[in-house]
Amino acid sequence: MSDQKSNESKSSGYQDVMRSIDDFFHQTYRRFQPPPFFSQSIAIRTTDSEDAFIIHAELPGVDKQLIRIEALPHVLAIRTLSAESSEQSVERERLVSVPFVYNDSDIKANYENGLLRITINRHRQNITID
Repeated sequence: MSDQKSNESKSSGYQDVMRSIDDFFHQTYRRFQPPPFFSQSIAIRTTDSEDAFIIHAELPGVDKQLIRIEALPHVLAIRTLSAESSEQSVERERLVSVPFVYNDSDIKANYENGLLRITINRHRQNITID
């Protein structure tokens, strides 16, 4: 009878170790971020006019505080961080080429009903030729 109790305690000890290993790998796997090539992109539409370059980015369900816009030379970076849960947050990013040189003061942005509208004003000067 003591052999049976000994085998049961070994069996339950083995199951506890296996459960701990399984939990460890499950928790570790959940923390990995998907590679950027496979993450969901931000859908955009651009309009280029005489006065401005306009970017419309579709961000349905994203909280305004989780949107970041960064002005880089000839590129505008739009980043979002979703707040799905504390363990699984997904960052999305979209880089948009801007076809002219601009200053930070030329950029205006507003967010309404899941649509981010970024307007970059142009300062074109006509040069007269003598």
